[in-house]
Amino acid sequence: MDKHTVETLAKLDEQGKTQLRRGQWTEAIQTFSAMLELEDHPMIRNNLATAYYSSGQLQEAWAALKPELDQGVFGPYSWALASMIAFDLGRSSEAREYLERAIALFELGGRDPEELGFDPDGWWEYTVIIKRAAGHLGDHRLIVDLHRRWERFYRTPEDIFQAGVALFNLHYPLEAAEVWSQVRDRQWSFLQAYISVAKLVDQGLVPSFTLPYSPPEFRKPENSSSEDVQKLLSHGGNRVLVLDTLFTPGFPREAAQQSIRALASLGEWGSAFAHSLFQSSMVPQEWKFAAGMGLLDQGALQPGEPVTMLIDGVEQEVRMTVREVAPNARAERETLRQAEELFLAGEYEQVKDLLIGAARTEKLSLEGLQILARAHIGLGELEQALAIVDLFAGLGDQGYDLGYLVAADLCSLCGLKDRAWEYLTLVSYSKLKPGAQQTYRRIKEQLAAE
Repeated sequence: MDKHTVETLAKLDEQGKTQLRRGQWTEAIQTFSAMLELEDHPMIRNNLATAYYSSGQLQEAWAALKPELDQGVFGPYSWALASMIAFDLGRSSEAREYLERAIALFELGGRDPEELGFDPDGWWEYTVIIKRAAGHLGDHRLIVDLHRRWERFYRTPEDIFQAGVALFNLHYPLEAAEVWSQVRDRQWSFLQAYISVAKLVDQGLVPSFTLPYSPPEFRKPENSSSEDVQKLLSHGGNRVLVLDTLFTPGFPREAAQQSIRALASLGEWGSAFAHSLFQSSMVPQEWKFAAGMGLLDQGALQPGEPVTMLIDGVEQEVRMTVREVAPNARAERETLRQAEELFLAGEYEQVKDLLIGAARTEKLSLEGLQILARAHIGLGELEQALAIVDLFAGLGDQGYDLGYLVAADLCSLCGLKDRAWEYLTLVSYSKLKPGAQQTYRRIKEQLAAE
């Protein structure tokens, strides 16, 4: 091989490995494909197959790797990667065979890598890919066994991270936390979140779930839809980061409600999480309603279906509802006039029946929702009133200051002074119309006088 080709290969190799580290799969595929045209080498095929596999192109990844497998390549990386590809292609028995071959080759070469012509440090780093392949097959106990056998070979914190993941997935959260604590200060600071969540799982506040054997890469897409968020949170590592932030003291209330609603909408685990919050005496009441909304979002709870929540230390049945909101229509004006008269007369039950009945046949306006919330408050039905408060707060989150203003007013009526102040501070007074500014001043004076 001439000098120019050697130099070109070296340059492309450095470029391709950088692209792999950055997750630039398409660019990496192009780079390693160009290298393969200059030299057919196992390491090049490994990297090309890795890029294809990481981009979800399974058949292409297999095609890049297969020539080396056919020749019986003496490389644990190739067989571990082959195991993951075969598993994803639905060939489970082959995947197991490839994994066992990777383990056997590693242990054979691990006795004295230099004797076989391999750099010891490079060879021992294969522990990571092999255990990742075992985790891909869901064999968590094998990883714990390999951890005990191979701990003397470890060169990176990721090996310790994987051992903790295996213990967590085997439902030993405190043991996992103890293992992670060994490397959290070695540029793996995110493991503090893993440790915190492991303790929440042990306490029963957070249901257990499966962690992947790769570190999290939390990159929330811009203008993300609810489907995008659910896909992001389906990765156990990302879920850990959100849960840790959620349970961190001082986390903003509105953000907490959004996080809980998203988490509670994650299928069976989300339902278990929501019911855990319902029965907890450690979380705010508003978290429970946010969890209920998450169940409504995923269809695990039907509007009006009762759920049992622990409220002020007492188990109570709560019925979650979803109300569509519309501008005040002419057809509704007579209903609202009647509701106002009944409210002023103290007939709160009739107000509730009237407005809920109207909501069954047409959308209820914001004004109607305000009156309904006041009726709930008059009847002492704070949980139903606070569900409407959350709706108005949601409008505030979307940029409508009037939503925060109404939420503050309703919280003041509920006697929730601190929460009312919290909403009021979110209102941009200068953006309000004169009538709303008068309401703002009234609420502020009332709160200051209490």
